[in-house]
Amino acid sequence: GNARDILGHHDGADADFARACELRPGYSEALANRGYLREELGDLAGAIGYWEAALASAPGDWAYRVAITSRLAAARPRLGR
Repeated sequence: GNARDILGHHDGADADFARACELRPGYSEALANRGYLREELGDLAGAIGYWEAALASAPGDWAYRVAITSRLAAARPRLGR
């Protein structure tokens, strides 16, 4: 998914992230990546939803949780939440 996103193949990237989530439900990295892609495409509400799901299933990795929380904190005011 990340390689397709970098190449601008957003539909393919989203499909890859979705497939990763199907194969491994609660896969926080795929959920977070879908959030980044949604933000890039202008779907801030979708991005927030994926980041919230990623945070809920995130491993105990403190730095990872801080990164997602920071992204949420920046996005929520832009959406009026």
